[in-house]
Amino acid sequence: MVDSQSESFSKQLWEKHKKQAILSQYTPFIISLAAGNLPVHTFEAYLYQDIHYLTAYAQAAYIAEEYAADAESKEKLQKLGDYSILYIQTCSSFFEELGLKYKPGSVPKNEATIKYIDFLLKAARTKITVYTFAAMTPCNKIYTYLGWEVKNALSAEQLENNKYKRWIEENTSKAMKLQKRYFQIFNQKSVKSMEYFIDKLSVGLPEEELDKIEEYYKKGLEHETQFFLAQEIVGQEVVVPLWKQLQGLKWSLVSDFDLCLTKSSCDLEILKVHEKLIANELLRAIPPGEYNFTAIREAFKLVCELEKTSFSQDDRFGQFEVDSGCNDLLLKVWQKDNLNASAHVISACQNDDDIKSALIEEGLIGKVSHAGNKGSVESSIDKLEAFIENRGKKLSLYIGDSVRDLLCLLKSDIPIVHESNEQLIK
Repeated sequence: MVDSQSESFSKQLWEKHKKQAILSQYTPFIISLAAGNLPVHTFEAYLYQDIHYLTAYAQAAYIAEEYAADAESKEKLQKLGDYSILYIQTCSSFFEELGLKYKPGSVPKNEATIKYIDFLLKAARTKITVYTFAAMTPCNKIYTYLGWEVKNALSAEQLENNKYKRWIEENTSKAMKLQKRYFQIFNQKSVKSMEYFIDKLSVGLPEEELDKIEEYYKKGLEHETQFFLAQEIVGQEVVVPLWKQLQGLKWSLVSDFDLCLTKSSCDLEILKVHEKLIANELLRAIPPGEYNFTAIREAFKLVCELEKTSFSQDDRFGQFEVDSGCNDLLLKVWQKDNLNASAHVISACQNDDDIKSALIEEGLIGKVSHAGNKGSVESSIDKLEAFIENRGKKLSLYIGDSVRDLLCLLKSDIPIVHESNEQLIK
């Protein structure tokens, strides 16, 4: 619940959930677009998805207009729908400028676009106008935010030479019309008017209604991030700079202990068989099409006994290496004066005492801790519970490479998959 007694409600919503916008900012798609090296075929695919979205944006606006109780809201929603259609009509010029042929309707919606559209239309069909504004505003807000963040990161020369200069300039414009043949719906003026309606329509509402508005706003921001993440970049690695964003925040950095070990070929073969057994059982336990965190966690509960019986913690696999890549990262993070972070290791297949002994032997017990110290960690469910308890309210980064790390990877704020194996990919 935001504090309705100080600044405007819409501003509070943005400030409270701005972290989600930062996640959109540091998606591979936006990083590559800012660098000017985003593959043209990726941007082409994005344009088609954006057209699908804008069509639904207009539809949601028209639906909400029918239920709006005041003339001012009706007029705004009508304009939002009309402007979306007008903008779609200018998209062909975007394709032309990039040397692409525009083929309307030739590319189907991807999963992220479908979910985003369903969310918008659901909000519009509630017949509660402020819910629609709360669901739609994050899109306007994020595009303007991203446009300015990208523009401010570039020199005048870099901007001029960026082949996506038009996208950047459209999203940093203060005017509706940029050029005679271009029309932009997402700009500063549009954002301010959207926020005006959130503030106007939320006045005097009870706390539970304000919470509901906030939920639509938050979900809208999350869908935007997923929309950008769904734009696949094939054949090109993207390095995302996060270090600056970590400064001043409290972080918990956790690595799978197995990544701190060197293993023999025999050890690797045993682990491989165990991974395959667990992965196959998980796939049988998860209902088709229900690949979400809740379903995966429930599936792990069904296989936790198998995890314990098929892999003994009495035998230690691998030799602890203080100079392994993961340990090196954890120690470097711990030594950063301007980063409030703690470093931990955790395992579901290594004996607790062996882990602590290894840390003590290398003089790391005060620098790197064992996240499972408070109890025995014998399964992926135990591992998840220990990770959540260790993380607390801090932001988290988790490094893993196996099926047994899946729950922790999904639950962390920043999951890092280190040389994933075939079973984890499944």
